[in-house]
Amino acid sequence: MLLPSFSNAKRAVEAEPIGQDGSTVQGSDPSVSPGEPALVGTEPHDSHLQSAAAQSTLATTEQEVGHVEQGRSDAEVPLPQASAVEYSSTDTVQTYRHPLPTPTQDFYFVELDATLIDQNSHPPRSLYLDDGIRVIADSMRADGQRDAIHVIPNPAKPNRYIIGDGWTRVLATRSYNLNNGVLLAKVHTNLSEEQASWLGYSQNKDRNGATDYDLGVYYQGWNASGMDWEEIATRAGVSKAQMTYYAAFSKLESDVLSLVKATPQRFSANVAYHLSRLQAQAGVSVAANLANKFLTNEQTIKWLKEQVDDALAKLGRQGRKRNDSNTVMFQRRFSVGHYRQRKNGQVEMAIQIPDTSRVAEFNQAIESLLKQYLDPKDLPDGGPTGATPPGDAPE
Repeated sequence: MLLPSFSNAKRAVEAEPIGQDGSTVQGSDPSVSPGEPALVGTEPHDSHLQSAAAQSTLATTEQEVGHVEQGRSDAEVPLPQASAVEYSSTDTVQTYRHPLPTPTQDFYFVELDATLIDQNSHPPRSLYLDDGIRVIADSMRADGQRDAIHVIPNPAKPNRYIIGDGWTRVLATRSYNLNNGVLLAKVHTNLSEEQASWLGYSQNKDRNGATDYDLGVYYQGWNASGMDWEEIATRAGVSKAQMTYYAAFSKLESDVLSLVKATPQRFSANVAYHLSRLQAQAGVSVAANLANKFLTNEQTIKWLKEQVDDALAKLGRQGRKRNDSNTVMFQRRFSVGHYRQRKNGQVEMAIQIPDTSRVAEFNQAIESLLKQYLDPKDLPDGGPTGATPPGDAPE
């Protein structure tokens, strides 16, 4: 989804102390420049908190920006009235005020422009559907930002941050320009990008924010980067045996995987495992057809398993023993397709060329390569290996 661009919101207005009559005494701090992140929960400017709203909108209504649930590791310590966090919004007329944890040497709170936040290189989720982002945007518009997002400073890019938890809220804020494009963030100063990623994973797991497909891609990503399955299972709090089910997503071909990505809630790791069994023995088209029936007819996992077992039984003991000449001897999987070579010399390739302007170049390279290994009689024009392919003859 293309996200609308917008300029950095000005946020140089203080939330001044609240008087005894409940009114807010407004003022400004000339030492803060528009566009700078505003520290929250600290005392950088006369013990006052910098608001994320511009001065011209401070008099409008306020939204919730911070809340720590009971039982979390952060102690819920009320801040003095002078540190009450205020946001301005034209979308709601409700006011929310919640105490923030007292900052420590390990973290602090800051109001960040959402465009300054980069995605983690190991995102706990891989699918961010438009509908899901819109739901979060509607919730934030109605109820404000209930919890701070978690970030770390980006060590490679000064004045930028890397997300740990809260990427959907970042996308929602960018897409719909909520609260002038500003989010309250908890900045962790003692976490690496890897640790921030696992923090996001833990938060998602607690609120069921990730699908099995997200988890499968997440675990597979760590394994691809060198982490063994046992360590991944330990960190994830999942048994090593269960990892077999999550790993099944990486075995599905694009025809099946496209259905999974479109409706990830319907395709659990258990479903992926049974489809991968069928695909391995009966082929991609059979697995894709069954996956489509499972989705369209809203069938149960029990039904799917029975269908797979029946299909494999018809092929022989857990799948027909393939002709020895049909054995796969070499294969490579890519993010955009696969290459497979069988014992009888048959070669299969299904791949998408990302740069469509180079497809013709790719075709010529393939033809040139095949000329070196095919019999002249097997060439498209039946001519000698040095013959010019049809359509390429000079005028």
